[in-house]
Amino acid sequence: MQDEWLLGEQRGLENRALYLSVLAAVAGGSSTQSALSNELGRSQQSVLHPLDALVRSGFLDKYDDVVRQRRPVYRIADPIVRFHQVVRHPRVALFEDRRGAEAWEDSQSNFKSLVLGPHFEQLAREYVRRAGQTLIGAPIVTVGTTVINDKDNRSTHELDIVALGPGTGTHRRTIEAIGEAKLRELDVGDLSRLERIRTMLTGAEHARIVLVSASGFARGLVVDAANRIDVHLVDIEDVYAN
Repeated sequence: MQDEWLLGEQRGLENRALYLSVLAAVAGGSSTQSALSNELGRSQQSVLHPLDALVRSGFLDKYDDVVRQRRPVYRIADPIVRFHQVVRHPRVALFEDRRGAEAWEDSQSNFKSLVLGPHFEQLAREYVRRAGQTLIGAPIVTVGTTVINDKDNRSTHELDIVALGPGTGTHRRTIEAIGEAKLRELDVGDLSRLERIRTMLTGAEHARIVLVSASGFARGLVVDAANRIDVHLVDIEDVYAN
């Protein structure tokens, strides 16, 4: 499957170079309108139309920040398109020269961080939404992401998992859980980071902490989690079994 061919089949997407540039930037990690603007050297307003067009045609998914409204995040909708953008396109000359093994070896770092990583994070969010009642003892209606400003350290923290419950009456939905989803092994340092983020996130004081790993957990983290009711460890078997 070729991204160029798919774009050519879509009416209203005549400027294929622009749309391919947007897809490549999103696949490379520029997931917000401002980040795309910086990556492409265009104004934020000028990237809004191609973003909307790619969402309407199914190439991109658009997700609102579940805590800070009106701050959408964009992701490649199809993992195969993401694979083409991250692995194939930057190494097309190698593939055309039948040097596929060399191209594949060169792509491993990006493949893991930009293809497998985002896909696993999405699977983890879907798992938490489906298994919320069993996992943390509360119904979950929405699971998304958010970015937390750390004023003390002048930095930001991205949360892979923010699980919201239904709330009551006219009140906003409650934050039932926050979490991390990674391909690598997770340890007590990851738990400490989430504990700190929980103190900075309004309304998350009593939220559970969910750590999802495709590679398992360090012994220290397993011991800590076994002695706490607010920490839940989820492995890859759990994600695929539910």
